This record gives sequence, structure tokens and C-alpha cells, in this order.
Amino acid sequence: MFSTLTTLLVTITLLFGGAGATVYAAQASGPADFLYPVKTLGEDMRLGLTSNNQNQLNLALEYTNRRVGEILDAVSNAEPVSEKAVLRYQELLSMALNIASEMDDREMDQALVQLRDQIQKQDRIMEKLQTQVPDQAEPLMVQIRDMIRSQLRLVESGL
Repeated sequence: MFSTLTTLLVTITLLFGGAGATVYAAQASGPADFLYPVKTLGEDMRLGLTSNNQNQLNLALEYTNRRVGEILDAVSNAEPVSEKAVLRYQELLSMALNIASEMDDREMDQALVQLRDQIQKQDRIMEKLQTQVPDQAEPLMVQIRDMIRSQLRLVESGL
């Protein structure tokens, strides 16, 4: 019985330790990498385990900055812009708006100002990037900028 219990404990430790190491290793992955889904799953888990709305909003905005960084890296390295990163960016931005909408009025006003400022910064980055992308990436950059402007209008109407 003791050896069975020991084996079970060792197996559980290796399983969770290995999973933690994989999630940690995935943090440096890009959209084209094998571990990218693990990275985004880890982000989703962290968001899901965060109960405070303001902390969730901060995390969602941090993750939108990561996606903008991934897009920036692709353009800087003359690589194709990943649709995975763009879709994830859109998803996180929508999530941030939903989180803000669940706050009470005072908190919501602060959150919307925070969102507006963040989205405006990201729009300026995308505007600069749009001049650097190859012709085939132009439609995707236009889509991103349109989506950003749409989200910005929602935030401003909320303010």
C-alpha cells in the first residue's frame, strides 16, 4: 500500500510540475510556435482564477499589449502577421470591455478611461506599423485598425 501511495504522489508531482514547466516555457512562444496555445491557455486560466474585476481588467490589458508586441515583432522581422495573434487581441479587447461593463458606475468610469488610454496607445503603434507591413499584410492591418477604432468608439460612448 505504501509503495502504491508513493508512486501515486510521485506521478502527481511530476504531472503538475511538468505542466507548470511547460506553461512557464510557453510564455516566450510566439503565435507560430508549438507552445503558443499553452501560453494562451495559461492566460485564460489566470484570468479565470482572478476574482477582482480591476485585476481581471489589468490582466486583459496586459495580454492585449502582449499581442500588440507579437504583431510588432512579426512586422519588425518581416514575417507574416499571425491571424492567431490578431484574433486573440480582438478577443481580449472585447473581454476587457465586458469586464468594465460589469463594474459599478464609479469603477466603470475609471476602467473606461484606462481602456481608452490603452487602446489609443495601441492604435498609435498600429498606425506606425501599417506603413511598414508588406502589401499582403495590409488588409489584416486595416482590419486591426478598424476593430481598434470600433472598440474605442464603444469606450468613448460609455464615457
